[in-house]
Amino acid sequence: MQTSDPSALLQPYDWSFPVPIAYGPGRLNELATHCQTLAMSNL
Repeated sequence: MQTSDPSALLQPYDWSFPVPIAYGPGRLNELATHCQTLAMSNL
């Protein structure tokens, strides 16, 4: 991601190599969904 527009840094982006990375404002709100998809629990 190379841009001269600083506001582009505030847009959500997804990368999948070498590991999945979710970046951007509001992405923390997706954490519960990702945990459920991976069948994670706090037990």
